[in-house]
Amino acid sequence: MYKSHMRLAIEKAREADSAFGAVLAMGDQVAVSVSDADPAQYDPTGHAILQALRELGKLTHEIRFPGYSLYTTVEPCPMCAAACITAHLEAVYFGIALEELSLGQERYPEALSASKIFNLHQNPPALGGGILADECRELLHFIQ
Repeated sequence: MYKSHMRLAIEKAREADSAFGAVLAMGDQVAVSVSDADPAQYDPTGHAILQALRELGKLTHEIRFPGYSLYTTVEPCPMCAAACITAHLEAVYFGIALEELSLGQERYPEALSASKIFNLHQNPPALGGGILADECRELLHFIQ
């Protein structure tokens, strides 16, 4: 299940010539699959994770999604990690860590990793990384 959902996130990223894809699913049922927003939209919050959460909200008419898991090609940034907590996601699974991005260590110090953000909350989503990491890493050519 993890790998099939991550493969779909990778496919959505590739379709958009992007490194960022996200899938929200409840068990084996995929609800939403997206990439990040088109840069021509000039939306600094157009991250794939936020796009997925917005789409799920439109589908369910809810703002909290217990029981749903997120599969994303790249570890959530601090903004997206906070949104995952607010959305009451059950789990977040990612392919590669933020520090692997071209400016990783400068832009995303370990203190801002999803695990550190999640640890600030009493009931954070479960977190798992490294799912299909090599395939996710191949997407980085879209942003370098």
